[in-house]
Amino acid sequence: MSDEPISKDKIDQLKRINKKLQEEVEKGGTKVVPGFTDSYIRLKEIKRESLKHPENLELRDLVEALEKEGVKDCISKNTNSNFAHEVGHSRHTFGREGASKIGKAAHSIYLNPTYQKIALPGKNAPSLASLSAGFASGYNSVKKERKGEKESKLSKYGPTVAAAAISAPMILSEAAASKKGLQLLKEAGADKKLLSQMRNQYLKTGGTYVTGSLINPSLTLVGRGLGKAAANKIEKSKDKEN
Repeated sequence: MSDEPISKDKIDQLKRINKKLQEEVEKGGTKVVPGFTDSYIRLKEIKRESLKHPENLELRDLVEALEKEGVKDCISKNTNSNFAHEVGHSRHTFGREGASKIGKAAHSIYLNPTYQKIALPGKNAPSLASLSAGFASGYNSVKKERKGEKESKLSKYGPTVAAAAISAPMILSEAAASKKGLQLLKEAGADKKLLSQMRNQYLKTGGTYVTGSLINPSLTLVGRGLGKAAANKIEKSKDKEN
């Protein structure tokens, strides 16, 4: 993967394309606003925050203004680099033109408040659950071994596979948004060099999501090791007593 920075002439080209994209997406009910980061958010999530903080009159007024405009979602634009990717999120969230079935399904889970709250990598709940499941798996494997029984594949690999599956909606959503973003850039006139540079950038960003998704599966392996160690210690104590 190339780390070549986007040249000035390509940045100018990207600005022109993004301006065209912005005009198109705002016709479909998406509001583009300047921000500190490049991000995507639905109006319903802004409304949810407004209800949590009724004292924030500015946020309440913002919601009312967006509703009057018929806005469904917003893209916060800080740089030109990730704008098309964020538009990709918007297309899949509402099943707009060109959205893939897999991308739409993944986004419906990824943007669910419950999933966002407890299932994303690094959150306490899934991390503790992964560690606990791994511990139980390792502990039970020693118990079965002592009884001369064979551990099932489900018991051995199930916790790790389940932990990895939790992150699937996030990875699929980000991949679908990037794929759609590249398609939009191409349709808007991006040349091969710019597309190549943007593809590399999206792959690099996507790598951070993949790395994050490995946290919970790794914790199941740590937990399994701890479970085995605990079970072996208990069994050795029993042997000494006997």
